[in-house]
Amino acid sequence: MDMPRLGLSVYAWSRLKFFERMAGRNEFGCFGISDDAAHPLSITDVWVPLQTVDSTETEFDDVGVNTELGRFLDLGYTSEQVMRVWIHTHPFSQGVPTPSDTDWDTFRRLFANSWGAMVILGQNDAVYGCLKIQTPLPGHVGLTVGVDWTLPFPEGKPDQWEVDFDKIVESKVTTIIPAHYMKVSKRQAKRFRRDTAMSKATAHIQVMRGEVIPDSERKLSHNYPFEPGSAADDAFEGGCTE
Repeated sequence: MDMPRLGLSVYAWSRLKFFERMAGRNEFGCFGISDDAAHPLSITDVWVPLQTVDSTETEFDDVGVNTELGRFLDLGYTSEQVMRVWIHTHPFSQGVPTPSDTDWDTFRRLFANSWGAMVILGQNDAVYGCLKIQTPLPGHVGLTVGVDWTLPFPEGKPDQWEVDFDKIVESKVTTIIPAHYMKVSKRQAKRFRRDTAMSKATAHIQVMRGEVIPDSERKLSHNYPFEPGSAADDAFEGGCTE
């Protein structure tokens, strides 16, 4: 029996990869958006709730989530179209990422009385997928995740995505910046932040003289846009057990 498939549009995948780069060494979380109520696992976009993050977890702002959900409902979406596919990153995972105990707790809490999907994006486009089902019996099944090239997608707007991300995602941790960036212009600071995949969302920036971030720890590419046949085009098929 084939596993169910979650398909991401090129636009949704590009946004995910861009936000992953912006988050740098921090996790971030979001929800998938489906424009087709009959096919809620066809994800055409993602929305990022107000949240605080660090390298191992994300914490959504409940008021912000409820406000955004209300906005979607006013636009004619159902909750199944915007609140059933939970996506987050594991920036330090090696190979296919696996859910942590906290992930499972969050998964159970988010979808206590409904179906839902958990998708985890790791390094090098490795993806984990799990689907919670309600019928015929409650349980979890593996979920195939990949890019669906048949879904329509608009032009990407990375400059606007960066502005949106900085407004929504706040880091819990301090960022260390090399000494030679202690006195820089706004343009130089922005270039450094992009080169090292750091966001203005790192709210408290501490400068420590002589502390240099090695090239090996920088993320200089976010695979945007990608071409058919790349790692992003390969679906992951795996098990789904706690």
